[in-house]
Amino acid sequence: MLILTNTTLGRAAPDPLLAKWPGLHVLIILPDSGADPFIVQKYQNDFIIIEWLQPPKNSAVLLSDVFGWLKNRLGMDSGPLLFLDQPRMNDALPVLDDSLSSFAVKADFGPDSRLSRLALGEMIATSPLLPDFLQMLSTRDVDDKTLIDLIATELAWENA
Repeated sequence: MLILTNTTLGRAAPDPLLAKWPGLHVLIILPDSGADPFIVQKYQNDFIIIEWLQPPKNSAVLLSDVFGWLKNRLGMDSGPLLFLDQPRMNDALPVLDDSLSSFAVKADFGPDSRLSRLALGEMIATSPLLPDFLQMLSTRDVDDKTLIDLIATELAWENA
């Protein structure tokens, strides 16, 4: 699954590697982000587009909502997850290397401690436990760093 916010895309074409990312493609239009209607038109054929009417508290809430809304479609999804929510500095999008293990949990945070990039290996991203896990966490006041720590602790069973 590929989950991007409109702040990641800008007006440039998606990176060809991202266009080939396996699974569902979701574009999140954030409020007060200066989203251009051109973006929606440009990506509406390749992405499920979700528009937020109020700013999400953090990325933990955002991911929980996306997984909750798409829960019925997730059983058809395969492959790793890539979430990007970071402003573009140039025309290049950050991509992953090819060495993402099945149980990987890789995250980057912005200076405000908000999740800017998350990569989950296929075994975690397609786990039937992940949507319920995220939903359960959404009922608690979990910040982005705690979310990643909990995913790595509770769902990365590589050494179990």
